[in-house]
Amino acid sequence: MGTPLKNDSELKNATYDITRGYGSNGVIIKAAASHTDEIISIAFNYCRKKGRVVLINDVGLNIKRNDIYKKELDFLISTSYGLGMYDENYEEKCIDYPIGYVRWTEKRNMEAYLGLIEAKKIRVRELISKIFNFYEAHNGYNEIRQNRDYLINPFKYSDNVKESKVIINTRYRSLDKGKLKIGLASL
Repeated sequence: MGTPLKNDSELKNATYDITRGYGSNGVIIKAAASHTDEIISIAFNYCRKKGRVVLINDVGLNIKRNDIYKKELDFLISTSYGLGMYDENYEEKCIDYPIGYVRWTEKRNMEAYLGLIEAKKIRVRELISKIFNFYEAHNGYNEIRQNRDYLINPFKYSDNVKESKVIINTRYRSLDKGKLKIGLASL
């Protein structure tokens, strides 16, 4: 499939052609945000009997019974960062899951991701849409809000600040609900 597909029916036809008419073993719904149920219904329709759909984003969840029931599909919802997300013992008290039982936690996923960046297997710089001046952050946020195509938008603090190591903080501090939470990283 070298050319982009134009619509849902082209994608469905291509899926069934590639799988010799069976449908996909599984579908991952990622990078989608919609209040409509159409996205999840389409994913169910692309699956073969006994297939699996994994939802990682926020979409409408009024599931049509026939979409999932007639094919006996598995439907899973995954936290976007990994196990531990939303677990007070994990996030607030730093009680980790034993690696023998849970390989990929929120922390271990982030460590692996940062390791890939450090090994230059993920090239973050190529994903940067625009760099904003930290001292003009208000204007930067307004521009980001207006242009939803921006992918990564770092704020440049100063030319004088250089940091060459990655520091992983294993202790989390609880913040009051409703307050802004922010992460800073140096490029």
